[in-house]
Formats: sequence, structure tokens, C-alpha cells
Amino acid sequence: VLHAVAGNASLRRALAGYLCFATAEFGVWVAILFYGYKVDGAKGAAVAALVQLIPATIFAPIGSALVDQMRPDRALALGFIAQAATMLLTAGAMVVDAPVWVVYACASLAACAVTLTRPVFGTLVLALSRTAGELTAANAVTAWVEGMGVFAGPMLAGVLIASSGPGMVFAVLGAAVLAAALLVLTGEAPDKRVTESSTSDSGAGLVGDLVAGFREARSEPGAILLLCLVGGQFAITGMLDVLVIGLALESLNTDPSGPGVLIAGFGVGGL
Repeated sequence: VLHAVAGNASLRRALAGYLCFATAEFGVWVAILFYGYKVDGAKGAAVAALVQLIPATIFAPIGSALVDQMRPDRALALGFIAQAATMLLTAGAMVVDAPVWVVYACASLAACAVTLTRPVFGTLVLALSRTAGELTAANAVTAWVEGMGVFAGPMLAGVLIASSGPGMVFAVLGAAVLAAALLVLTGEAPDKRVTESSTSDSGAGLVGDLVAGFREARSEPGAILLLCLVGGQFAITGMLDVLVIGLALESLNTDPSGPGVLIAGFGVGGL
């Protein structure tokens, strides 16, 4: 599988960028939960989770329709740049001891920016794959990369929190997604035939595309149920992460790296 992907330089760059993204996504998640817990215990961690997830959930369909108007490599790079900017903004707010609501507002912007990546990454992989074998291998490697991010992100976050605090997590991982943008932008342009067929050409605009998407979901049997199941899965994962923060710091009396190390265990199965 790795051999099939290794022969395509642009695909390698895209997957390397996605690894930076996945590591950053799960790493800053641990950092903001740790920050919230230090502010107000388990209640603070829950608030930190909600102020990220609720705005991101609302923004996700809008962001998806927005990047659908663009060439996938440019859309992916734009998403990475937005993530880097908002993560670095959050790092700055933490470092200067800004009010809690300012930190949460910056973190919610970062969470919204994260939603721009997954809708377009699959399109880019399709456009960069030269054969069906490369596409199959790239999809398999993408799943492995996601698991690596679930492991490496929290583990790195734990180390950085213990040494320098949660602000350093946002700073380092913000730089990582900026590197991901450079990886994507320096690759070859994707196949125009694929990108032209995959980008929106309805002429209805952003609002029209959103409405059409919701109508399509309603018309497909089981689509709403599937979306609810996926949403429920992420909600349960978020609750478990909040629980793990308290378990590590209170029940197990670990040092500040403990929550990241424990949450990294969720990614072991993906390695």
C-alpha cells in the first residue's frame, strides 16, 4: 500500500499535510480541554468543548459549500492557513493571559477552520491519483494517517503542556498546519477533469448549494439517521475526552502530561 502511494510525489505531499492536520486537530483539542479544566474543573472542560463544537457544527455545512466552489488543492491550503492563523491567535491569547472568553472565542474560530479540511481532502486525493490502485492505496493510508494523528496529537500535546503549557501546543501545531499548507501548494496541480467535475457548477451560489444539500439529505433513505449516528459518535467521544481529563488529573494524580497520554491511547488501534 505504501509503495503504491510513494510513487506519486503530489499524493505524498497531500498525505504528509493531512498528517500534520490530524496531529494538530487532536492535539489542540487536548490543550483546550486542559485549559478549561484548569479554569473551572470538569465544568470548565465541558464548556471549552461546547464553545468549540457548537460553532463548528453550525459552520461546517457553510464551509463545505464554500470550499466546494474552489480548486481542491487551493481550498485545502486555504483551510490549513486559516487553521494556522487561528491556532496561533489562540496561542497568543493564552500566553498573554487574555480573559477566558477571548481564549474560547479564538479556539472556536480554530475549530471552525478545522471543518474546512475533510470535505475537500477526499476530492484532492481523487484528483491526484493516477490509477485506481493509487486511489485505493491513498484511501487506506488516509485512514492510517488519521489514526496516527489521534495518537501523536494528544501525546505531543501532553509533552508540551507539561513543559510549557497549553499555549505552546497551539503555537507548535499552528506552525505544523502552516507547513501542511506549504506541502500542498508546492505539489503539482490536480487533474482538471476531476476538479471541474467535482466543484459546484449549479449556478445557485452558496445558499442554493446549502439548500440543495439539505434537500438531498432528506430525500435519501437513512441519510438523516446516518448523520445523527455520526454526530452521536463524536458527542460520545467528546464526553469521554472530558472524563479522561478529570480521571488523569484528579483520580490518577498524574502530571499535566497525563491527559494527553491517556487520550493518545484512543489512537493506538489506528497504528
